[in-house]
Formats: sequence, C-alpha cells, structure tokens
Amino acid sequence: MNIVLYAGEAKGVSSLLPICREAERSNINFWALFSNETELQFPHKDKDKFNIISNVPPQDSYWSHGLGCYLPFKPDYFLIQRAQWEPESSLVREFKSSFNCKVGLVEQNAQCITNIETVLETFNKNKFTPFIDFFFDHSEWVAETRRFNNFNGNIIITGNPKYDLNLQVQEEELDSLRSKYKISPDRKNVLITSIITHTRPAFFSKIEEFINDHPDYNFFIKPYPGEPFVAQFKNQYRPKFFIPGVTPILEELDIWGMFHLCDLHIGCGGSISYSSILLGKEYIDLSVSLGIPQAHFNFDPYLNSTGIGVEDKAALWVGSMPLNHISDIKEMIPPAYVKEACKRNQIYQEAFAAYTAHPTPATRSSLLIFFDSFNDHEAAKRILSSLIRDELSEK
Repeated sequence: MNIVLYAGEAKGVSSLLPICREAERSNINFWALFSNETELQFPHKDKDKFNIISNVPPQDSYWSHGLGCYLPFKPDYFLIQRAQWEPESSLVREFKSSFNCKVGLVEQNAQCITNIETVLETFNKNKFTPFIDFFFDHSEWVAETRRFNNFNGNIIITGNPKYDLNLQVQEEELDSLRSKYKISPDRKNVLITSIITHTRPAFFSKIEEFINDHPDYNFFIKPYPGEPFVAQFKNQYRPKFFIPGVTPILEELDIWGMFHLCDLHIGCGGSISYSSILLGKEYIDLSVSLGIPQAHFNFDPYLNSTGIGVEDKAALWVGSMPLNHISDIKEMIPPAYVKEACKRNQIYQEAFAAYTAHPTPATRSSLLIFFDSFNDHEAAKRILSSLIRDELSEK
C-alpha cells in the first residue's frame, strides 16, 4: 500500500503526522508534504515552507503538478484534512484523475451541535463528497450529528488522530514554553479559546470582566484557526492583542504545551474544549451566559448580515448556495427540523454543563464520548486498518 498525505498548515499536520508515525511502525509506504507554519501555505508559492516526510527512498517516479514535485510511487490513497478550498480541491481532482487513487479526509473538528451555520456548511460540503471516498470521523455522536445535518459522505468512525500524540508533551518543551510565555508557577494561568461568530464582542466583554476581577492571573488566548491572519480580525492581534494583559499564542505548535501549563480554560464549549476535558482541566463555559444555545437558530444576524462574525454575511451564503436571497435559508431549515435539532443539542449541552459544574471522573467520561468514541490514542491505527481492509476488498 502506498499513501500520500498533504497539509499546508500546522493544524493539518497535527491531524496527519500521527498517521505517518503509525505507518512507519506498520511498514506501510508513505510520503507526506507538510508545512508546519501556522498560516496556510501553498506548495507552488511557498515551496521553502514545506518539508517531505517519508519512509521510502526518493525517486523521480510520478510527477504531481499540484504539489510541484515528484512522488516516489504511484499512490493508492491520498489523505488530507480539508477539501473544500484550494489547493486541496484541485489536488483531490488531480490525484483522482492522474493516479486513480482513493481519497480520505481526516475530519479536524467534532461537530457536536447543530445550528444554522452547520446546516449551511453541510450543504456546501456535500458538493465535494463525490470526490472523497472516506471521511474519518471522531465519534458516533459526531457522525450522527453530521448525518442529521444531511451530510451524505461515507463516514468511518476512527477517533481523532490529532490527539494520538500531540498532548504527550515532553518536560523540556514545557520548560521552553514557560520561558517563552513567562509563565509563573506562583500565579494562576488562564487559557482563553477565541470565537469568530457574531457573539464575539459579547464574549470578549465577558473576558474583560473576568480579567478585571482577577488582576493577579496570567491570561493567554488561543486564536481560532486562521483568525490572526484574516482582514476582519488581524488588527486585533497586532502590534499587541487588543485586550491588555492577554498574550496570544500565535504559534500553532505551542498550543499543546499551553493546554498543560494553563490551570483554568475559558471558552464556549466547542470542539477545542476536548483538549481541556481530556486533561481534566477546570473549564468555564461562557456559552450559556452569552445565550449561545438559545441563539443556534436565530436567523436575525444572517438576515441582517451584521458582518460581526465570519458566518453572518449574506453574500457568503447567497454566493455559494442556490439562494435568491438570504431570507431563503428559512425554507432550508423548517421549524420541525429546528425543534428536533434543539432536542439533540440539549443532550450534549447537559453533559457539558454536568462536567463544568462537577468535574468528576464520571461526568468527564460521559462528556468525552461525545467527542471521541474511543479516547485511546489509537485513531491513526484505525485509519490505516480501514485502508488495509479496503485494499484487501479490492483484490
């Protein structure tokens, strides 16, 4: 079996590198082109920002126009972690047509709830399912949520490989981060996980209140992926973060150690909170006080196109979907569907609230199962096993 993997940013590498390590242990041929930069890179334009990782000798055997380099073998499988954007969408088409190989997408985020944005995103994502043979997903709950959102891809539940290795941080690396971020053992260290929806201003207002109430704490923020580089938000990060006393973690690779070093984590209960729960951290969920659960199907920000977040822009959805006007989204999401979605969301929200109120082993286990059906650091092994079974079935 020959596998090619591609990721143009550190976030994607964190999902795919564990598969490389497992392939090496299992003597499965692999070749990977990775960029460890936090900001998205492109193989033709940013060639010097990429590295090749492989367990086979280099050979100029098969040329990939999209990657701009030779592959040492004809790939049987092409693994990526995003498909709806360039350059991956073109790479998928190339690998399908030129190499007749199968494509697997390793899902990055756990879709635990349903809201307007997830329904609209799923509609767009379904445009790409004919090109993707396997969607490697995290849990039964997440897979059920995607299907409830009318996702029609071929889901294989494997767990999330991102957590196979990345939270296993060596003490030397932690010492380096303590020095880099000036972390004092005498002060409580707080990790904030950012949001980029229209609730953002209210979220940061709550954060500022908390900072004012705890002047003796150290505060750090993990940006949403890509947030510090987009025009809408980048000025809030440069030259300094717009909230005094908060230090941004701008290097994606630093976040894994910072999950360990920060005592208290604050966010809105999204998929990024899985790390906090795995580590048994104290967690403050601001989603309830911000009214986020009640606003999952509030159409007003979309209809008014407030542009405060990344999702409440009419042109974004009208331009990518068969809509004559943004008001047509109400017909896509009828009241009966909303009612059932809210029932499903409540199951997850109650489990999250139980953990944050009483973080016991029992409430922790009950919540973790939503994010990952296994929680055993062996997702990469399951992904490769599924590819081996597929290969055998073709013979």
